[in-house]
Amino acid sequence: MLPLAQDRRGAPRYAIERDVWVRRRGQLPAAAALINISKSGAAVRLRRVATAFGMTWAFCLRSGDEVHLSGLIDDPVACWVVAEDGDVLRVRFLLDDGTRAAVNNLVARLSGDWPEVQP
Repeated sequence: MLPLAQDRRGAPRYAIERDVWVRRRGQLPAAAALINISKSGAAVRLRRVATAFGMTWAFCLRSGDEVHLSGLIDDPVACWVVAEDGDVLRVRFLLDDGTRAAVNNLVARLSGDWPEVQP
């Protein structure tokens, strides 16, 4: 898969369609769809799911808020919001060595660049 055009980040990003969950302590998980990913972050589209209390809390996230993405790799990935645009959140990963290797492996599979990175 080719990197997306006009990438402004240092790491190439790759288009991917995958269901994920945006999580925050004390809140129910918010459904989202992964749009693209790089070794340093991702873009996710929040699902517009109405609840008895209105739209999900995730639509209130702002730059600097810390969240976790579940469903990306085996373990939740810590990240912070760097931009929001309507229903799209752009996040930067906060990776330890283990999650860095797993995210790098996922990006390597998408780019066709193997072998697997060992933690």
